[in-house]
Amino acid sequence: MSLKTAPSGFAIPPKAAGYPRKCSYCSSKTEYYDASEFGRHLRVAHSTKEGGSFVCKYGENGVCPHFPPEGVSDYDYEAHLRKFHTVADIALRPESGGKTTTTGGEMDGGTFTIHRV
Repeated sequence: MSLKTAPSGFAIPPKAAGYPRKCSYCSSKTEYYDASEFGRHLRVAHSTKEGGSFVCKYGENGVCPHFPPEGVSDYDYEAHLRKFHTVADIALRPESGGKTTTTGGEMDGGTFTIHRV
């Protein structure tokens, strides 16, 4: 099994990071095996570029509930994908019996932060 490394250097097993996964809004049952594959799919199928700004449309009725309607730069769009759609935050929780669980992450200065509790 190959491990992906988070920006923090913490190795994330693909299964613990939520992969493989399928797109929640496409009828295709294609499986994406890592964050870069899924991110490419989101950029191609679930975003538009309007006047130089990217708009995320990954959500119900083509509207992402976490995205500003005016759009963002390419760099900020990539950060948005990591924060909300492609990377799971890993937490070792005592109540899980030592098993890994995934939770939502947060952005801090452009770096995805892994929290351990």
